[in-house]
Amino acid sequence: MARSVPPLADYCSATWPILAPPLTAEVSAAAVEGLVHLSDSVKCLVLNACYSDRIATQVKPHVAAVIGCTVEIGDDAAIAFTRAFYRAQRHGHPYRRAFVLTPNELQLNGMEDEAKTYEFVAGAA
Repeated sequence: MARSVPPLADYCSATWPILAPPLTAEVSAAAVEGLVHLSDSVKCLVLNACYSDRIATQVKPHVAAVIGCTVEIGDDAAIAFTRAFYRAQRHGHPYRRAFVLTPNELQLNGMEDEAKTYEFVAGAA
């Protein structure tokens, strides 16, 4: 039986990712872009790592949506964001709507500042 590949990929430093191992060092935008470009199944990329908004901008031509962090993000906030985003996806919300709903999860858990650190970038694919 063929293994299906999810249309979401998570590249992060805190949670178990779908696309790549946990980050222990800085990764170049070109490296992530090259990896995403090689995949024809990734439609949305969640860059749940500190200062990943620059990578989000470079990767956007290859995906429908990409989410990055504009500043440093704590592990608890990264995990809460990921859970809330994927939960919204499981409930059938499109990428942008799932992103809009997600900061509320952080706010409800006392992470007001972290709720403002994510950026949604509409992709070209």
